[in-house]
Amino acid sequence: TMGTLTDFKIETHSLNFINTDVMTIWFFQAFGSIPTITASSINSATSTDDDVNVYVEAVTLYSAVIRTSAISNVSVHVQVIGT
Repeated sequence: TMGTLTDFKIETHSLNFINTDVMTIWFFQAFGSIPTITASSINSATSTDDDVNVYVEAVTLYSAVIRTSAISNVSVHVQVIGT
């Protein structure tokens, strides 16, 4: 069965990759099950490597590892949704 809207937790994070291809985010509070994560690179005045892929490498109840396809200087927005 599907839960109600109040059963869900939603978090957003902004990451600035600076000469790296991996960053870890820690959730504000633990999720009861593994959350769904969306990560997107954005164009910004400080981004010099906008032509990279962004993906979620690992997810736990407490954190997620976000990686890019190359060492880069790029901004990434992350959305975390779960219960």
